Amino acid sequence: MQIIHGHFFWHRSQKNYQGSEKIVSLRGEIVDHNGILLATNRPVIDIYWQGTGYRSLQKKHLEILASLENICQTIFTEEKKETLRYAERRRQKLKLYNDLSLEQLGKISELWNDHPNIHIEKSSQRFYPYGNIASHILGYLTSIDNEYQGKMGIENIFDRSLKGTHGTLETIKNSLGITLKHREILPPKPGDRIQTTLDLSFQQLADEAFYPDMTGTLILMDPYQGDIKAIVSRPTFDPNIFNKPISLDTWQQLQEQRPFINRAFNACYPPASIFKLVSLSAAIETGLITQETKTDCRGTITFGRKYGCGRRYGGHGNVNIMETVAHSCNILFYRIGKKIDIDVLMNYAHRFGLGEKTGIILDEKTGLMPTRTWKKAMYGEPWWPGDTLQATIGQTYLLVTPIQISRMISSIFTGYLVTPRLVANEPPTPRVRLRIKNSTRNLLQEAMKAVVSQGTGKDLFPLTKKGFTLYAKTGTGQTSNREKRSLGGKHLEHAWSAVYFSYKNKPPLTLIVLIEHVGGSGEARGCVKRFLTKLAKHYDEQKKDSE
Repeated sequence: MQIIHGHFFWHRSQKNYQGSEKIVSLRGEIVDHNGILLATNRPVIDIYWQGTGYRSLQKKHLEILASLENICQTIFTEEKKETLRYAERRRQKLKLYNDLSLEQLGKISELWNDHPNIHIEKSSQRFYPYGNIASHILGYLTSIDNEYQGKMGIENIFDRSLKGTHGTLETIKNSLGITLKHREILPPKPGDRIQTTLDLSFQQLADEAFYPDMTGTLILMDPYQGDIKAIVSRPTFDPNIFNKPISLDTWQQLQEQRPFINRAFNACYPPASIFKLVSLSAAIETGLITQETKTDCRGTITFGRKYGCGRRYGGHGNVNIMETVAHSCNILFYRIGKKIDIDVLMNYAHRFGLGEKTGIILDEKTGLMPTRTWKKAMYGEPWWPGDTLQATIGQTYLLVTPIQISRMISSIFTGYLVTPRLVANEPPTPRVRLRIKNSTRNLLQEAMKAVVSQGTGKDLFPLTKKGFTLYAKTGTGQTSNREKRSLGGKHLEHAWSAVYFSYKNKPPLTLIVLIEHVGGSGEARGCVKRFLTKLAKHYDEQKKDSE
């Protein structure tokens, strides 16, 4: 046997006293564009019981465990005690407590320093220093088979590179299974550092402006590069809660609030009056109207049935295109809807990037820009002319994501559709030229300026006296029949506010606010005003500090 099978038994004998353990690598950090930590690691101290081979727990063992219960303020269950007895018999190591405080560590070290049954080990735990800020972008970790994995957000997308490479520790044990020696044979390699486009200072201002009890989203984006500077999605969550097991009750309570939906990318809403910018572009470029067109608004228009304006009683009177957009009058768009083909209108919607993904690295919805073919396939019905009237004002079947609206508003000023970015070192993506005339873009810009100076966004106008240049469009997205509005809650309309702005000599930014079920665009405009006021103060303080 020694001669013929010697090689085999030599390897078997080696395994009898040699083993290996994994050295977990340090997870890479996630930082904002200034290098400020958004996700990092903090040291964690754990205490283990090392079995020494007794058939059962001795009196001295029970005394140690009772003292530990007192120090750590936790009682061992009968199940835990049985596991301890098994670990003692089999000379196994069993974790007793996780994440000791410094006070607990001091007491334990003083009482049982170098004790054969008590082992203290240091590890690391994921830590999000700003709690729920930007949690939908960062994501969180879950433990599967004692291995942490990224769940949603950047933690998930870049999980492999953030993990790094685990190392290997060789262990040598005697015949009783007691470890005699450790030797590191492969050092661990820390994970990569991911730098985001987020600006923590802007992010904090956005979180303050978007009240906690609101449901919806806020997006702040560089319209030229596509860098996301801040993003809020409410309800939100604190990713630190997943560092330890959570109870079923806690999990179910979280689910009731649906905080894990990223409402910036993964929720769809009717675009409401913001879509009028698309309808206006299509009507002008197909010759249905001219830039000099005027409309007599008397509050309603009849087309089979009555279609109402926002100012149903009395109307807006004789208004030009600027005034129509500024006051969000519906009548011109209903008249456009009588003439325009729905497929032509949807073609222009796609030109603005609606109904298609933006290309951002996180999961996103496509939205919906309906056509007659789609309706026939979905409902088995023809596309009715009345559907087109509703589509021109951003209602009926139309659905968009807030990030699509951010991209669309930006394109009106830049002339191209940009791919939104969340990671600073992402390779640049090709820009898609906005396929509308420059003269049309100029008209849309002037109309959005009129929204602020005289229209539905005039409560933002005082900011123009304080250094802001502002262009805006508001919207009120219906979610049910008007008859049910009095029921409140989910029957109330969503509020939109889309703003392109610059402050003094600072680069321009695009700001989108969507708030669910608040009944009108006023809440969204209020959020915009709070944010811009805070931003101006931040910029001014920065300037003072640099002088």
